Amino acid sequence: MRDDAARVRDEAARIREAVLAFREEATRQLLLQSPNDLEAWREMLRAGARASEQSRAASAHDREAARLDRTAADRDREAAEMDRNAATKDRDAADHDRDAAEKDRQGAEKDRLAAEADRDAAEEERELGEQRLDLSEKLATLGKLAAGLAHEMSTPLASVGYNLDLLRQELEGEIGPETRTRIRELLDETKLARERMAHVLADTKAWLSEEGDRGVASSVDFVDVVDRAVRLSRPLLPTGATLTTSLVETAVVSGFSARLGQVVTNLLVNAMQASRGPEQPNTIEVQLTTSPAAAVLSVIDTGRGIAPEDVGRVFDAFFTNRGPAGLGLGLALCKDIVSAHRGVISVSSVLGEGTTFRVELPLASSAAVVVPQPPPVDAQASGRRARALLIDDDDSLRRVLVRLLRRDADVDVAANGREGLERILAATVPYDVILCDLMMPVMGGIGLHAALTRERPALLATLVLLTGGATTDETRAFLKDIPNLVLEKPVPIDVLSSLIRERASRTPPLG
Repeated sequence: MRDDAARVRDEAARIREAVLAFREEATRQLLLQSPNDLEAWREMLRAGARASEQSRAASAHDREAARLDRTAADRDREAAEMDRNAATKDRDAADHDRDAAEKDRQGAEKDRLAAEADRDAAEEERELGEQRLDLSEKLATLGKLAAGLAHEMSTPLASVGYNLDLLRQELEGEIGPETRTRIRELLDETKLARERMAHVLADTKAWLSEEGDRGVASSVDFVDVVDRAVRLSRPLLPTGATLTTSLVETAVVSGFSARLGQVVTNLLVNAMQASRGPEQPNTIEVQLTTSPAAAVLSVIDTGRGIAPEDVGRVFDAFFTNRGPAGLGLGLALCKDIVSAHRGVISVSSVLGEGTTFRVELPLASSAAVVVPQPPPVDAQASGRRARALLIDDDDSLRRVLVRLLRRDADVDVAANGREGLERILAATVPYDVILCDLMMPVMGGIGLHAALTRERPALLATLVLLTGGATTDETRAFLKDIPNLVLEKPVPIDVLSSLIRERASRTPPLG
């Protein structure tokens, strides 16, 4: 349309140029002729009229060109409006796309978080499953050990009972030098029996410990772990079988004592159950050696052995060649525990001749440093008697400990932590040592420690905790975090006496 308007304008310009040229030519011709020539003037007027008509035509062309320009401008404005509308729609579409992309991103983030939650839940379920399997195997092994443990406890308990009966008989008669000698012998035998039961309990608690692979690994003397496992398993030794040990003096590894003890116990129980019967010679040999980088444990038996096709499967979960009696978890757990300790477990066997299990564990980079303690000093040498507070909920234990300790200290007693706290706060002279049972009704050692932290933090150093074993996650975490001395029950009386004397020697005499 703008092209049409341009053409119309060009045509109007040509017309105007033609009119001007015509007028100039007519005027020139008229001047060349006579000015009195009437016909010439009329012709000139007619030419002027024609030129005017042509001028009007040119003006009409201009108007048409202007109309065409306006129309073109209107269409340009409409096109621009359409462009603006299209741009707005494009912008709205882009905003919509951004919103959709943001929703997609948020959805993807929710999906990712949900996937992580599912993964965490699956990991927790897996760990719980492993703990259940571990507990199942531990309970199965404990069931096997139960009869032997009962025998190990019943024999010294019977010895203690008989000795007490004999002591009563001796005390009913005349007490002379010979009687005193017999009483001392009976007391010595009773003490040995008590120590034997204490060892059995300590070995059992160590084996049943729930420390698992949680927390921070510590330096462990693998010799002690093996020795405990041998003592714990020996009652299961079949009739006619022999168990021998050959252990190095020390082999310090980094890890968890209870878990390693579970490995050794499982291997020993497996070796004992592989016995070929009392009519056959059955021997089990436990060897512990060290190389420059590893502790090497070998459990060697002359039992039934393992079929060649089964040797490669003995560490698979749920594989067992004992029928319904076996869970098939023991050796699989042994492998997991050894692997977690960066070790290797292997097996070699000849069917009908015997089996050897071999465990290699890396030695710890450095053994724990033992800080020598100064020899205990008699508190009486400082000019005063020691003062101790015994907090325990067992009446009989309190009475006997007071009798045994009164030679070394003035001993006050309390039946629980709350009563003990009242005595501590009311004391005009602080106690040299506070002996507190960890687990008690009303208030135990944890509660007393918290109360002293709030009210008498300066006395926290005098607190010594007595425990028969940490049975909950709370108590295990508490004992791990505090610097206080913790003693396992039953504590030998000479240890308690030395402790009281040593603690009292730290305090200068009054006055």
